[in-house]
Amino acid sequence: MWHAAAGVLAVAAVITLLEAAARPPGERASTLLSGVFPTVGSVIGWCFGPRLHPRLSFRLGQLFLVLAAASAALAMHTWSGTMVGGAMAFHFVLAVVFAAVFFERRDVERLLALVALLLAAVLAGDGELTAADGLTFVLTMLTTAGSGLVLSSAVGSMHEMSYRDGLTGAENRRAWDMAVESVLSDPAARRGPVSVLLVDIDHFKAINDSAGHDGGDAVLRAAVAAWRQATRAADTLARLGGDEFGLLLPGCAHDQAVSVGEQLLHDLRRVVGATCSVGVATIEPGGEAGLLLASADAQLYAAKAAGRACVRGGVVGRTSAPRRLTVPPLPAA
Repeated sequence: MWHAAAGVLAVAAVITLLEAAARPPGERASTLLSGVFPTVGSVIGWCFGPRLHPRLSFRLGQLFLVLAAASAALAMHTWSGTMVGGAMAFHFVLAVVFAAVFFERRDVERLLALVALLLAAVLAGDGELTAADGLTFVLTMLTTAGSGLVLSSAVGSMHEMSYRDGLTGAENRRAWDMAVESVLSDPAARRGPVSVLLVDIDHFKAINDSAGHDGGDAVLRAAVAAWRQATRAADTLARLGGDEFGLLLPGCAHDQAVSVGEQLLHDLRRVVGATCSVGVATIEPGGEAGLLLASADAQLYAAKAAGRACVRGGVVGRTSAPRRLTVPPLPAA
């Protein structure tokens, strides 16, 4: 993202340099001064942006969009009536396209509203509004909005295909890995406990053998639909492969996470008559983040070894007693 932002700013810096070369000697200094922001921003974005934490990078990226739009509007006002003024209007499109690629649709819509206000202010600041000013506003906004909204829809569709499991609607393995890495590397999230649940549907092969693959697929879809009711907006529910699922619970203490695991087992039994084995691992502030997934995996195998249809969990570094719900076993195929 930051390399793309640096590229946008570099284009602005080059345009400023070309305009300064075409200006009379007495005006070159002020023209070059207006290129300081894009030049410095391009260097910072290229060299330091990729090293930022994802959450901070996202916030600064939103600030960049606002500054880029404001900078383009100021340049249009400063160079009104010149080729550079028209070229800087195109930077509105670049900023919106950047938002469409790296941010959500609501960010694109907010930026479009800001662009409309800035463009109207620039046109009104040049004096009496004319029909040509109105046409400029309409054409610029049509180009900017069309590019941003169409690309935002396309990126949204690509995101769904890249990060969502097509069968169940849960997140896929790629999205899971990114979510886990983001939470475990976030100092704010690590101020509290972080829990992970790994879930296997018990005897899923028997379900496929008795109900067919369509029946097995229906069980997976119903499981995800039921489990979503037990999750918060900040949680990540992902299908990791086959009948194995993961649930990431930031800020969730161990006892709460075990209760969530019990709820998943209860819900699965209620909606499809099947059971699942759940491994729960929790890492407390200051704990070794690299051990979290391995611990959850070990707890899942412990739940299977304990007879399945149960929840087994522990805090990283120490193990708690298994927790079991009393449910009838899955009938044999």
